[in-house]
Amino acid sequence: ECEFSGEVFVDGVDTKTSEFYEISKMVSSVFQNPKTHFFNVNTTLELLFYLENIGLSRYEMDKRLTEMLNLFPIEHLLNRDIFKLSGGEKQILCIAASYISGTEIIVLDEPSSNLDEENIKVIKEMLVQLKDKGKTLIISEHRIFYLMDIIDRVFLIQDGKIKKEYTKTDFMKIPSEKLNELGLRAKAKVNITVPKIQNKGSFRIKNIEFKFGGENNKLLIKDISFEMGKIYGIVGTNGLGKSTLLRCLIGLERKSKDEVYLDGKKLSKADRLKISSLVMQDVNHQLFTDSVMGEVSLGIKNAEIDYVEDILKKLDLYELKDCHPMSLSGGQKQRVVIASILCKDSKL
Repeated sequence: ECEFSGEVFVDGVDTKTSEFYEISKMVSSVFQNPKTHFFNVNTTLELLFYLENIGLSRYEMDKRLTEMLNLFPIEHLLNRDIFKLSGGEKQILCIAASYISGTEIIVLDEPSSNLDEENIKVIKEMLVQLKDKGKTLIISEHRIFYLMDIIDRVFLIQDGKIKKEYTKTDFMKIPSEKLNELGLRAKAKVNITVPKIQNKGSFRIKNIEFKFGGENNKLLIKDISFEMGKIYGIVGTNGLGKSTLLRCLIGLERKSKDEVYLDGKKLSKADRLKISSLVMQDVNHQLFTDSVMGEVSLGIKNAEIDYVEDILKKLDLYELKDCHPMSLSGGQKQRVVIASILCKDSKL
């Protein structure tokens, strides 16, 4: 439940006394998780879904589809299975669907959150095109470097309130140190340098081989070692096989051919599953209970309350311990899953 007070008007229409379908004719949304946007399996049907619902003629639908393709050359995404699209392709489809709806206002909730650098460039170009078309864009983000050429105003929200409003000129003058204090990311893309893997340690991949279904390419990893207690980054573009590698590594992929050792002992898939935990890209798939406290201690025999509460405090989740996990923000959900893994105390 929530309490709503005050008034919100969209183009003079009171949202509190209006039906959703009336607001939808003025405002369209692009969600943080594009999966929650879709109603169809076929991409073209998804693009036309809203237009069918408001009763447009076939001629008008074809006309809008053609206009959209002139603006966004995404013919390669038409008549595709939505479930087989990459994360970036799904987000591109959502933005295209928002444009084809004909609304003058488009609200985007962290549209870059699951995208690689190349797809962020594509999304940015789409937003530039929408702005040039005169569309009003309202974007909620914490990754801000790709928006600096687009923005006109910036509103800083803290503790549930708009603390400050900046013009573009004033916002660009804020030094990086001040941005960090406000909890914001950099205004320009940051290049980081990290040491290369030393290829030593007690956890060793002698071989991992996984063939992707219906394709000639495969994942092949040989002779890599990791030190326990260290943090390693596996980087690459969307759809390259990073998630598959992780699933093979911890023994989740049955079709994987692998040889993995710890302290010189070969580990079977079952052995690796026992010592491993996984935080999935979409954490909604691994939240099961009706409270944060219950989620974090799920499956742990004789969980010590003090220990669990200490972990919740360290991850800034203690005040939410009685909340339903699905009511939390995306970042809070991720921290809940990480907290449950800390309680499980997995080696990997």
